Amino acid sequence: MGGLVVSTVLTPFVQFWGRSWNLVDIITAATSLALHGLCLFAPFHFTWAAFWVAVALYILTGLGVTLGFHRHLAHKSLRLPKWLEYLFAYFGVLSLQGSPIEWVSTHRYHHQFTDTKKDPHSPLKGFWFSHMGWILDSTSRRKNGGLKNVEDMKKQWFYRFLHRTFVLHVIKNTRLTRVLLSLSLSSNLFFLSSHILPLPRLLHYRYRHDLGFTIGLFTILRHARIRITLCSTLSPSTIAGTTSTTSTVTL
Repeated sequence: MGGLVVSTVLTPFVQFWGRSWNLVDIITAATSLALHGLCLFAPFHFTWAAFWVAVALYILTGLGVTLGFHRHLAHKSLRLPKWLEYLFAYFGVLSLQGSPIEWVSTHRYHHQFTDTKKDPHSPLKGFWFSHMGWILDSTSRRKNGGLKNVEDMKKQWFYRFLHRTFVLHVIKNTRLTRVLLSLSLSSNLFFLSSHILPLPRLLHYRYRHDLGFTIGLFTILRHARIRITLCSTLSPSTIAGTTSTTSTVTL
């Protein structure tokens, strides 16, 4: 049943803008346009409660993506207690950037084939594609062998679960946010400006918060006496299915 669903949503559905679009691409584009459209109403529904919830979401999803998805899962730059690893991964899910398995797979292929035709967001395909267009082209993200470079994550039930139920978590988070904010839209404006609008990608600032987030988190966890080990970053071509064993700093 699962295989049938996957094959259905990935089957080319319509020809547009010089390429084939499947249901995943159409849904991604429609969702992005709808959320950006809703942002136009945000100034008319501002509340301070919404503002502070937006700040909290910005911090949590920022940690989830930059420290959880990027530094820990994609590059294996550090080791975390398993409960903290999963917590950060779930924060990353709330950023609407895909499941941990898909995000990490794309990023590992990006480093393995940087600036070549196999790069999932190759600059050889033009400025638009390398910064935003690739997000709407699920086929380009799977052309290098699919999810074969994340076998280490696929062995863990938690990541398999998040990958198969990603959409449900997005819906649940949206409903929870609406309840917390009494249907206010202002949090969507702040959230979208931080994670979905093209400006960060156009300026190559996608990971500019990594260092700040990491230093701040280490300071907090050190005082809380939670053990974190920094590790040597492994080569993207060999990282899948391995564990980093060379530790350089332990907090």
